Amino acid sequence: MPEFRRGNNGYVSAHLSDGELAAMFKNLKYLRQDAYQDFELIMKGDVTIETLREVTALCGTSFAGWMEVNFDSGKGPLSELIRDVVHFLNGRCGHRQLITSVGIQENKLQDANSTRYGTYTPSSRTGGHAAFLQDGDMVYDNDLYRLLAGVGAGVVGRIFLLLGGETYYGSN
Repeated sequence: MPEFRRGNNGYVSAHLSDGELAAMFKNLKYLRQDAYQDFELIMKGDVTIETLREVTALCGTSFAGWMEVNFDSGKGPLSELIRDVVHFLNGRCGHRQLITSVGIQENKLQDANSTRYGTYTPSSRTGGHAAFLQDGDMVYDNDLYRLLAGVGAGVVGRIFLLLGGETYYGSN
């Protein structure tokens, strides 16, 4: 069973140190700012390789387990996005809807950082008893590669960068 620990805005592999996490999020931030628009790096595959290296380290040995723990019965900070990823992987929504959902989560983080200095995280949460998988949905560990093929390295990098929280979205 994979082990996860709470990060700034979701769960990451428990095998990563704080220094490793900071370096990974910094790399993903730089990729988002510069490399995802550099056509030459995209065509050579460098962007995909770097993104895949960081993403697989963040989700640990199980992509499906990472998604389930971040969904957190519908009350996780990224639960809405995780639900859209599950729907995308099961053919229930398109790539545009998933990209829009990523943008909404990014805007939430940017707005949170611009209006206050910290984010209050309640110690107990109410509500949120939704099942992770519904209506015959399935998620497998190799679905990370399907997600990468379906929406591209840039969007997958942005999804995982959301785990870093507002620190990495505060300034562009």
